[in-house]
Amino acid sequence: MPTPLPSRPGTVRSIGGFTVVDLVIVLILGILATIAAVGYTQVTDHATTSASAAQPRQLAETVPAAAPSDSAPLLDGALATSALEEPHGMQINDPLAAAAPWAPLSTAGTSDDAALADSTPAPAGEPTPADEPARARTAFGSMWVWDNSLTPDQDNRGTGYAAADPQTLVAFARQNNLSQVHIAAPWVSDEGPIAAWMDETTTALHDAGFEVGVLGGDPGWLDDPSLAVTWTLDAISTRPVDYVELSLEPWTLPSWNTDRVGTVERWEATMDAVKAALPTGVKLALDAPYWLATTPAPDGGTLFDAVLERADALSIVTFVDHAADFDGIIALSAPARTAAGAAGIPYMVGLETDTPAVAGGAAFTFYDDGGDALVREAELVGEALAGDPLYGGVDVEHYRAWRSLLGMS
Repeated sequence: MPTPLPSRPGTVRSIGGFTVVDLVIVLILGILATIAAVGYTQVTDHATTSASAAQPRQLAETVPAAAPSDSAPLLDGALATSALEEPHGMQINDPLAAAAPWAPLSTAGTSDDAALADSTPAPAGEPTPADEPARARTAFGSMWVWDNSLTPDQDNRGTGYAAADPQTLVAFARQNNLSQVHIAAPWVSDEGPIAAWMDETTTALHDAGFEVGVLGGDPGWLDDPSLAVTWTLDAISTRPVDYVELSLEPWTLPSWNTDRVGTVERWEATMDAVKAALPTGVKLALDAPYWLATTPAPDGGTLFDAVLERADALSIVTFVDHAADFDGIIALSAPARTAAGAAGIPYMVGLETDTPAVAGGAAFTFYDDGGDALVREAELVGEALAGDPLYGGVDVEHYRAWRSLLGMS
């Protein structure tokens, strides 16, 4: 065993193989490590506590408590600055807002308890989230059907849309819980193959429990109301028809701007002629754009008054692709709905599903928004108007475009 060397004065003493300096350094490092650990724990606890306290406030500032509420009162005066028009006379204030329909925010950020509740199966007999689209379809009341299943070779008035055969129409109307269907009747619809199709289609729908209307109109009839009467009587014929859905649209005539007084008089005379010709039990339903209720009539009141004085039922045409906000379906239709309520006239609210090219722009149709958007916004309208006994649901323009929107042939 080696003999340890004698220490010299001023030399650090070795203890157990370590010098005193070594031990001092180890001790200092241990103290510093302890201090660092305590500080890290305090900083972490503080950060966690701060984040937990701030989170509710941050969520409250970024996530609305509920979907927009019924904004109908906002409509008063909203049309004063209206500028855009589409073929059916739709007018809105802000095309950019109209082109971006309101949609609820995602449920990201909800608590674990809420997520657990969402995943809990519904009691037997109650609808589940998967049933929501089907439930929302109760918001629909009717639809325009402009097509028929005849080919042009069979009848030159045929549109060749196979899905317009009677039984497919009945199945679609049932699927969407409709109460009415408007069937377009071409000129002289009581003759030729189209007459057989009209007979079979109206009978099938009527037997299935739907109210059936014959649909048509031409601004040119204003020059000769007898043409409107002839079309009406031919369309009714001996079929089970509950109402005539008349769509004249005089505002599409050049004279609407050059001779408003005379055009309105001819429009009223044409509606009067059709109403007088209707047999007992057949009602007159009129298509009328919402803005008529805020457009002054030449002799006082509004142009909507001329409609209310003659209609047994209404479709308030409100071709906009969102329900809420000052330029949405609920707000824009408010004056017309109020006037219809005062007159005691039942009504539906018409929405568009055809292409933007036909509708006059994407802001006026659900074509580019999809079927889910149509269901969602129609249900929002239904929820807002649930307390109105005169409201009969959404009237969809039109059958073929609606099927296309849903991805159906």
